[in-house]
Amino acid sequence: MLQVSSLGKRYGDTLVFEGVHFTLNAGDRAGLVGPNGSGKTTLLRILVGEERPDTGSVQRTAANVRIGYLPQALKYDDEATLRQVLAGSRLLDADQLAAQVEELAQALSTADESEREALEKSYAAAIERMQDASLYLTEYQVQAIMAGLGLADVDPSAPVRILSGGQKTRLGLARLLLSNPSLLLLDEPTNHLDITALEWLEEYLSQYAGGMLIVSHDRAFLDRTVNQIYELDPLTHSLRAYPGNYSEYAQTKAREREKHAQMYREQQERIA
Repeated sequence: MLQVSSLGKRYGDTLVFEGVHFTLNAGDRAGLVGPNGSGKTTLLRILVGEERPDTGSVQRTAANVRIGYLPQALKYDDEATLRQVLAGSRLLDADQLAAQVEELAQALSTADESEREALEKSYAAAIERMQDASLYLTEYQVQAIMAGLGLADVDPSAPVRILSGGQKTRLGLARLLLSNPSLLLLDEPTNHLDITALEWLEEYLSQYAGGMLIVSHDRAFLDRTVNQIYELDPLTHSLRAYPGNYSEYAQTKAREREKHAQMYREQQERIA
């Protein structure tokens, strides 16, 4: 779904990373780790097109790949209601289709015979599209996902401005999950989640069929959600892949450090 080739990024004279390459396919579940400042958020922003790399490329392997991105900092229209935020582009699509159907109906009422056949086909296609359930959010969908993320007590018709910062993060996560993207990019999704909401999110992701790349400092969360780790190293400015969850990655890193330490000790003995 997403092919990353030789990505490099600098801010002035500061090199963030270079030579980054990996591929995310449907079903891949990767965690992106590294210390603060190693470029994790920058990499996600490049993947979704919010920043441009200095070198390399990001390609979607299919035209219909839909990327869902949860940034750390979320911005909303404060007067929009929770329901409007959750519906997102689907609400706009439904409104546009309704307007199109009305226009076609009016055109049909005054059309002559030469225009009628084409208008009738367009009208039938618009009606069929309006009946597509994916355009609409059912009340059950809204209530279920809000309850899972700890927003059950908030009125869906209330404006976003009444929410706390943590609730806004949860709302962004709910909107993202309801959009059902084929690839999830999540930047610290567990921030502001209590135990119940965290367990709900883990269960949701365990059943998610698309690809995902998750930035998180929550080791237990990564253990339960990913099966490979991408490490951004601020010393080498490179990315390296490790199979397994976070605990398996940590064990591999510990063995590597011990091996390097042993090689150093042997070198010092030879020098002495």
